[in-house]
Amino acid sequence: MRVNHVGDWGTQFGMLIGELDLNFPDFLTSPPEIADLQTFYQNAKKRFDADEEFKATAHANVVKLQSGDEHCVQGWQMLCKLSRVEFQKIYDRLDIRLEEVGESFYNPLLRPMVDELKANGVAVENDGATCVFVPK
Repeated sequence: MRVNHVGDWGTQFGMLIGELDLNFPDFLTSPPEIADLQTFYQNAKKRFDADEEFKATAHANVVKLQSGDEHCVQGWQMLCKLSRVEFQKIYDRLDIRLEEVGESFYNPLLRPMVDELKANGVAVENDGATCVFVPK
């Protein structure tokens, strides 16, 4: 079994959702072509690097996405679906069969693991973050 561990859960999606919200506000009902997504990503990255407000919006979109915000989740699902269609063309041409497991696969598994680490005294709160400190 071949597994493709794709990066499907992070800042790039926060940036894309932010860029699409600004420049293609009906993207959930009228998805752009994949070529447009590449252009949107390039524009989003430029905006992210140059505009602190947009950067904050992109980061907030990631938090919303990972917290289950309906708009961000729908946007993310649409973006992943469009990407998969293009990936599949290449996989088919190369006769590759695989199972996709993205970073997002692990999201529902995190809370129980963090709770267990805290209960066992392995993870501790530090400056608002849950941390595991490795002894030197």
